[in-house]
Amino acid sequence: MNKQSKKSYSYLLHALIAAVFCLGILYYHTSHPIVAKVKTYEDFKVNSWTKRENTGKNGWHTYYYISIDSKSYDDFEPVFTPGDEDIYTSYEKQKAEATKTKMLFKGSVNEMIYGKFANYSKSKLTLYKTNDEEVFPVYLPDCDAKEAQREYRQMHPTYLWLIAIIYLGADFLLNVIFGLSALCKEIKMRNI
Repeated sequence: MNKQSKKSYSYLLHALIAAVFCLGILYYHTSHPIVAKVKTYEDFKVNSWTKRENTGKNGWHTYYYISIDSKSYDDFEPVFTPGDEDIYTSYEKQKAEATKTKMLFKGSVNEMIYGKFANYSKSKLTLYKTNDEEVFPVYLPDCDAKEAQREYRQMHPTYLWLIAIIYLGADFLLNVIFGLSALCKEIKMRNI
């Protein structure tokens, strides 16, 4: 009887430890990063490309990239002279000379984010920044901070931690079942 008692408590203790680890991992990965809106841009260009690399025995791996450039026209005042034949052409030429391009975002993303930005056709684009100073674009230009947090978590999925949570959850359930089974056997043995 004493062995059975130790066995049931051992299973239940193991289940408790697995539950604590599982909850700790869940808390760490579901705690939302603090995001703040940087700016909404209207004159920008989204570039997207892929790169395939041979990984040896496992075959090929595709990497997805996006970059976002913003155009600004600092102190642009068109100057026209009486000798200009075509005012529109002169204006466009002066505007092109005054254009400054600034890289807003460039990086490797997962396939889902790449799919959103590959054919981006919206007239505005909003950038957010995490508390770690990491700048990232969001698909909806008028989204709030909660939606930006969701998009940030989509850019940084935690597949290995999900596997750990699933393993610990299964370990927890099995140990609870075995512990309760051993506890029931112990109670039956006491009643005999």
